[in-house]
Amino acid sequence: MTHVIVHAGFHKTGTTSLQQCLRAHRKLLKPHVALYFGARLGPVQHRGRHYGYSPTDEMLGKFRRALRRFLRDVPEADQIVLSREAFSGALLGETRVDGSRITCYHPTSVPLARALAGGLRERFGDGVQMTFVYSTRDNDSMIASAHRHLLRLRRMTDDLDAFAASLEFDIASELNALRAALGDVPLVEAPLAQYGPSPAGPATAILDLLTLPDALRAGITWDTHNRPGQSAELSQELLHLNRTVTDDAALAAAKRDLLLDREGIRPD
Repeated sequence: MTHVIVHAGFHKTGTTSLQQCLRAHRKLLKPHVALYFGARLGPVQHRGRHYGYSPTDEMLGKFRRALRRFLRDVPEADQIVLSREAFSGALLGETRVDGSRITCYHPTSVPLARALAGGLRERFGDGVQMTFVYSTRDNDSMIASAHRHLLRLRRMTDDLDAFAASLEFDIASELNALRAALGDVPLVEAPLAQYGPSPAGPATAILDLLTLPDALRAGITWDTHNRPGQSAELSQELLHLNRTVTDDAALAAAKRDLLLDREGIRPD
Protein backbone atom coordinates (compact mmCIF):
# COMPACT_ATOMS: atom_id res chain seq x y z
CA MET A 1 0.00 0.00 0.00
CA THR A 2 1.27 3.44 -0.91
CA HIS A 3 1.98 5.73 2.05
CA VAL A 4 2.05 9.43 1.16
CA ILE A 5 3.40 11.85 3.74
CA VAL A 6 2.26 15.41 3.04
CA HIS A 7 4.35 18.04 4.80
CA ALA A 8 2.01 20.97 4.24
CA GLY A 9 3.30 23.81 6.40
CA PHE A 10 3.62 26.03 8.19
CA HIS A 11 5.97 28.83 7.11
CA LYS A 12 8.89 29.88 9.32
CA THR A 13 9.00 26.55 11.17
CA GLY A 14 12.22 25.00 9.88
CA THR A 15 10.77 23.82 6.57
CA THR A 16 13.83 24.90 4.57
CA SER A 17 16.17 22.96 6.85
CA LEU A 18 13.86 19.95 6.62
CA GLN A 19 13.93 19.99 2.84
CA GLN A 20 17.67 20.65 2.69
CA CYS A 21 18.34 17.61 4.86
CA LEU A 22 16.19 15.37 2.70
CA ARG A 23 17.83 16.76 -0.45
CA ALA A 24 21.32 16.19 0.94
CA HIS A 25 20.50 12.50 1.56
CA ARG A 26 18.37 12.00 -1.54
CA LYS A 27 20.63 9.38 -3.14
CA LEU A 28 20.63 7.22 -0.02
CA LEU A 29 16.88 7.63 0.46
CA LYS A 30 15.93 7.11 -3.19
CA PRO A 31 15.60 3.28 -3.01
CA HIS A 32 13.17 3.65 -0.12
CA VAL A 33 11.14 6.82 -0.64
CA ALA A 34 10.21 9.18 -3.48
CA LEU A 35 10.82 12.79 -2.45
CA TYR A 36 9.04 15.76 -3.99
CA PHE A 37 9.67 19.37 -3.02
CA GLY A 38 10.81 22.54 -4.72
CA ALA A 39 11.02 22.31 -8.50
CA ARG A 40 10.13 18.60 -8.45
CA LEU A 41 6.56 19.61 -7.61
CA GLY A 42 6.22 21.47 -10.89
CA PRO A 43 3.65 24.28 -11.12
CA VAL A 44 1.70 22.97 -8.12
CA GLN A 45 4.49 24.32 -5.90
CA HIS A 46 3.19 27.85 -6.57
CA ARG A 47 -0.56 27.28 -6.65
CA GLY A 48 -1.04 27.05 -2.90
CA ARG A 49 0.61 30.41 -2.36
CA HIS A 50 -1.43 31.92 -5.19
CA TYR A 51 -4.57 30.65 -3.49
CA GLY A 52 -3.38 32.23 -0.24
CA TYR A 53 -3.15 35.61 -1.94
CA SER A 54 -6.48 35.19 -3.72
CA PRO A 55 -8.65 32.62 -1.87
CA THR A 56 -11.31 32.16 -4.53
CA ASP A 57 -12.96 29.07 -5.99
CA GLU A 58 -11.17 29.80 -9.25
CA MET A 59 -7.73 29.74 -7.62
CA LEU A 60 -8.56 26.62 -5.65
CA GLY A 61 -9.61 25.00 -8.91
CA LYS A 62 -6.24 25.92 -10.41
CA PHE A 63 -4.53 24.25 -7.46
CA ARG A 64 -6.58 21.08 -7.91
CA ARG A 65 -5.84 20.92 -11.63
CA ALA A 66 -2.11 21.49 -11.12
CA LEU A 67 -2.10 18.82 -8.42
CA ARG A 68 -3.90 16.37 -10.69
CA ARG A 69 -1.38 16.95 -13.50
CA PHE A 70 1.55 16.57 -11.11
CA LEU A 71 0.25 13.38 -9.51
CA ARG A 72 -0.53 11.86 -12.90
CA ASP A 73 3.23 11.76 -13.57
CA VAL A 74 4.23 10.48 -10.10
CA PRO A 75 5.25 6.81 -10.38
CA GLU A 76 3.88 4.25 -7.98
CA ALA A 77 6.04 3.90 -4.86
CA ASP A 78 5.64 2.41 -1.41
CA GLN A 79 6.58 5.68 0.29
CA ILE A 80 6.18 9.20 -1.08
CA VAL A 81 6.90 12.54 0.59
CA LEU A 82 5.45 15.84 -0.64
CA SER A 83 6.84 18.87 1.17
CA ARG A 84 5.76 22.43 0.53
CA GLU A 85 4.89 25.07 3.16
CA ALA A 86 2.72 26.84 0.58
CA PHE A 87 0.34 23.88 0.82
CA SER A 88 -1.05 25.97 3.69
CA GLY A 89 -1.37 29.12 1.59
CA ALA A 90 0.67 32.32 1.80
CA LEU A 91 2.73 33.51 4.75
CA LEU A 92 0.94 34.78 7.82
CA GLY A 93 0.80 38.58 7.69
CA GLU A 94 1.16 38.86 3.92
CA THR A 95 -1.26 41.06 1.97
CA ARG A 96 -3.91 39.51 -0.26
CA VAL A 97 -4.72 40.87 -3.69
CA ASP A 98 -7.73 42.66 -2.22
CA GLY A 99 -5.48 44.57 0.17
CA SER A 100 -6.45 42.67 3.33
CA ARG A 101 -3.92 41.05 5.63
CA ILE A 102 -3.67 37.29 6.07
CA THR A 103 -4.42 36.99 9.78
CA CYS A 104 -4.60 33.18 10.10
CA TYR A 105 -4.09 30.06 8.00
CA HIS A 106 -7.23 27.93 8.22
CA PRO A 107 -9.32 29.75 5.57
CA THR A 108 -6.78 28.46 3.03
CA SER A 109 -4.99 25.58 4.77
CA VAL A 110 -8.23 23.63 5.28
CA PRO A 111 -9.44 23.76 1.64
CA LEU A 112 -5.90 22.96 0.45
CA ALA A 113 -5.65 19.98 2.80
CA ARG A 114 -8.98 18.65 1.53
CA ALA A 115 -7.86 19.16 -2.06
CA LEU A 116 -4.59 17.33 -1.40
CA ALA A 117 -6.33 14.40 0.27
CA GLY A 118 -8.87 14.21 -2.54
CA GLY A 119 -6.20 14.36 -5.22
CA LEU A 120 -4.19 11.59 -3.59
CA ARG A 121 -7.23 9.33 -3.34
CA GLU A 122 -8.03 9.99 -6.97
CA ARG A 123 -4.48 9.10 -8.01
CA PHE A 124 -3.68 6.15 -5.71
CA GLY A 125 -7.13 4.87 -4.79
CA ASP A 126 -9.33 5.13 -1.72
CA GLY A 127 -7.04 2.77 0.17
CA VAL A 128 -4.02 5.06 -0.01
CA GLN A 129 -2.41 5.67 3.37
CA MET A 130 -1.90 9.36 4.06
CA THR A 131 -0.24 11.26 6.87
CA PHE A 132 -0.29 15.06 7.01
CA VAL A 133 2.57 16.75 8.86
CA TYR A 134 2.52 20.37 10.00
CA SER A 135 5.68 21.93 11.39
CA THR A 136 4.93 24.41 14.15
CA ARG A 137 6.42 26.73 16.71
CA ASP A 138 4.78 28.65 19.54
CA ASN A 139 2.49 31.53 18.65
CA ASP A 140 4.77 34.40 19.69
CA SER A 141 7.83 32.93 18.02
CA MET A 142 5.98 32.21 14.79
CA ILE A 143 4.48 35.71 14.66
CA ALA A 144 7.84 37.33 15.40
CA SER A 145 9.55 35.28 12.67
CA ALA A 146 6.88 36.24 10.13
CA HIS A 147 7.26 39.89 11.11
CA ARG A 148 11.06 39.78 10.64
CA HIS A 149 10.56 38.15 7.23
CA LEU A 150 8.09 40.81 6.13
CA LEU A 151 10.37 43.62 7.32
CA ARG A 152 12.99 42.27 4.94
CA LEU A 153 10.85 41.49 1.92
CA ARG A 154 7.86 43.81 2.10
CA ARG A 155 7.06 47.36 3.09
CA MET A 156 6.01 46.30 6.57
CA THR A 157 5.39 49.48 8.58
CA ASP A 158 3.84 47.97 11.72
CA ASP A 159 6.08 47.28 14.69
CA LEU A 160 5.87 43.81 16.21
CA ASP A 161 3.19 44.69 18.75
CA ALA A 162 0.91 46.25 16.14
CA PHE A 163 1.56 43.38 13.75
CA ALA A 164 0.69 40.77 16.38
CA ALA A 165 -2.46 42.68 17.38
CA SER A 166 -3.65 42.62 13.76
CA LEU A 167 -3.60 38.82 13.59
CA GLU A 168 -6.08 36.16 14.67
CA PHE A 169 -3.52 33.39 14.82
CA ASP A 170 -3.44 30.55 17.32
CA ILE A 171 -1.53 27.42 16.38
CA ALA A 172 -3.76 25.10 18.44
CA SER A 173 -6.88 26.42 16.70
CA GLU A 174 -5.21 26.06 13.30
CA LEU A 175 -4.39 22.41 13.95
CA ASN A 176 -7.85 21.68 15.35
CA ALA A 177 -9.45 23.06 12.18
CA LEU A 178 -7.20 20.86 10.06
CA ARG A 179 -7.89 17.75 12.13
CA ALA A 180 -11.62 18.31 11.76
CA ALA A 181 -11.25 18.75 8.00
CA LEU A 182 -9.03 15.69 7.51
CA GLY A 183 -11.21 13.37 9.57
CA ASP A 184 -9.63 9.92 9.72
CA VAL A 185 -6.41 11.03 8.00
CA PRO A 186 -3.68 11.27 10.65
CA LEU A 187 -2.24 14.70 11.36
CA VAL A 188 1.19 14.90 13.00
CA GLU A 189 2.32 18.12 14.65
CA ALA A 190 6.09 18.66 14.43
CA PRO A 191 7.13 21.40 16.87
CA LEU A 192 10.42 23.03 15.89
CA ALA A 193 11.47 23.19 19.54
CA GLN A 194 11.18 19.40 19.75
CA TYR A 195 12.60 18.32 16.42
CA GLY A 196 15.06 21.13 15.66
CA PRO A 197 17.75 19.93 18.12
CA SER A 198 17.57 16.33 16.83
CA PRO A 199 20.57 14.95 14.88
CA ALA A 200 18.60 15.22 11.63
CA GLY A 201 17.03 18.55 12.62
CA PRO A 202 13.43 19.27 11.58
CA ALA A 203 13.57 16.44 9.02
CA THR A 204 13.33 14.03 11.96
CA ALA A 205 9.57 14.50 11.92
CA ILE A 206 9.42 13.05 8.39
CA LEU A 207 12.08 10.38 8.88
CA ASP A 208 10.25 9.04 11.93
CA LEU A 209 7.24 8.27 9.73
CA LEU A 210 9.23 6.36 7.11
CA THR A 211 10.21 2.71 7.07
CA LEU A 212 13.98 2.79 6.53
CA PRO A 213 16.90 0.45 7.23
CA ASP A 214 18.25 1.08 10.73
CA ALA A 215 21.78 1.84 9.51
CA LEU A 216 20.51 4.36 6.96
CA ARG A 217 18.26 6.06 9.46
CA ALA A 218 21.03 6.35 12.04
CA GLY A 219 23.38 7.90 9.49
CA ILE A 220 21.11 10.79 8.50
CA THR A 221 22.24 13.94 10.27
CA TRP A 222 22.00 17.60 9.44
CA ASP A 223 23.80 20.74 10.48
CA THR A 224 21.10 23.35 9.93
CA HIS A 225 23.66 25.95 8.78
CA ASN A 226 21.53 28.71 10.25
CA ARG A 227 22.27 32.08 8.73
CA PRO A 228 22.94 34.97 11.13
CA GLY A 229 19.87 35.96 13.06
CA GLN A 230 18.11 39.23 12.40
CA SER A 231 18.85 41.31 15.46
CA ALA A 232 16.30 43.57 17.10
CA GLU A 233 18.47 46.53 16.10
CA LEU A 234 18.45 45.49 12.47
CA SER A 235 14.69 44.96 12.57
CA GLN A 236 14.27 48.51 13.85
CA GLU A 237 16.44 49.85 11.03
CA LEU A 238 14.42 47.93 8.45
CA LEU A 239 11.20 49.24 9.98
CA HIS A 240 12.56 52.79 9.76
CA LEU A 241 13.47 52.31 6.09
CA ASN A 242 10.01 50.88 5.32
CA ARG A 243 8.39 53.91 6.94
CA THR A 244 10.59 56.63 5.49
CA VAL A 245 11.87 55.62 2.03
CA THR A 246 8.96 56.27 -0.31
CA ASP A 247 10.46 55.06 -3.60
CA ASP A 248 10.11 51.28 -3.94
CA ALA A 249 13.32 50.77 -5.92
CA ALA A 250 15.31 52.92 -3.52
CA LEU A 251 13.83 51.02 -0.57
CA ALA A 252 14.76 47.65 -2.05
CA ALA A 253 18.32 48.83 -2.68
CA ALA A 254 18.69 50.29 0.81
CA LYS A 255 17.45 47.11 2.46
CA ARG A 256 19.65 44.91 0.26
CA ASP A 257 22.74 46.91 1.22
CA LEU A 258 21.82 46.93 4.89
CA LEU A 259 21.18 43.21 5.06
CA LEU A 260 24.30 42.25 3.16
CA ASP A 261 26.72 44.70 4.71
CA ARG A 262 25.56 44.70 8.32
CA GLU A 263 24.86 41.07 9.07
CA GLY A 264 25.42 39.10 5.89
CA ILE A 265 21.73 38.26 5.47
CA ARG A 266 20.39 37.90 1.97
CA PRO A 267 17.14 39.87 1.45
CA ASP A 268 15.36 36.67 0.34
